[in-house]
Amino acid sequence: MKLSVIFIYDGNEQNTQKTLECVKGSSGLEDKIHLIFADMTGRGEAFFKALADDLTESDYLSAPEGYDDNALIKSAFTFITGDYFTVVRSGDSFDAHLFEKCINLMEKHNCSVAMGEKLFEYDLVITHYGLTAYEAAFAGCLKDCD
Repeated sequence: MKLSVIFIYDGNEQNTQKTLECVKGSSGLEDKIHLIFADMTGRGEAFFKALADDLTESDYLSAPEGYDDNALIKSAFTFITGDYFTVVRSGDSFDAHLFEKCINLMEKHNCSVAMGEKLFEYDLVITHYGLTAYEAAFAGCLKDCD
């Protein structure tokens, strides 16, 4: 199983390094991460190359002038090669087991995950599946899968 991670880069190198450490440290996905570095600034290619040289698979995508992050994410979809994908942004941080847990839950319940903020009842998902609030954000659709 391979996970494509669309990484929205906003130019903040410190936040980017923190988030990329979380992505690279994803438990159970060693050598199975495909990083799609979606650069909103158009100036991060050298930074991307320095950070992604140890990844098995990575792609760089620069935003044309006037693109917003939604248009850049849509463009990044053409690069996805993984069985699963997710979107992270510079500054995001998460547990090393988050992606593995979410993928296991999707496979167990034969459903896909919709991600968003506060669009579902955290308590139901957290109680039923024993997840943290952040993990529940990734697994929000599972309350409808039973």
